[in-house]
Amino acid sequence: MKTAKYILKIKGHKTPKGTISILALKELIDNLIEGSEKALRLSVEGTSSKKGQLPAWLRNSVDFTITGLRNRLKILENLKRRFRNNKK
Repeated sequence: MKTAKYILKIKGHKTPKGTISILALKELIDNLIEGSEKALRLSVEGTSSKKGQLPAWLRNSVDFTITGLRNRLKILENLKRRFRNNKK
């Protein structure tokens, strides 16, 4: 499979360096997927959106793989800590 490698840098987020809130990350990923779907569909079909379900080829094309994650255990530890603190 032919792939392209991109580096995504996030600037201007008001959290400590090397961190991002889970909701901000979700919004970022949602926008990345939606923008990619529309751009790819426009280049292939001449329109950026159509009613109905996404075609399988389009869904598969925007199934990104994120690599280079660091401190994965730290992320889980922070999530556990947040849940514990919110239960109190």
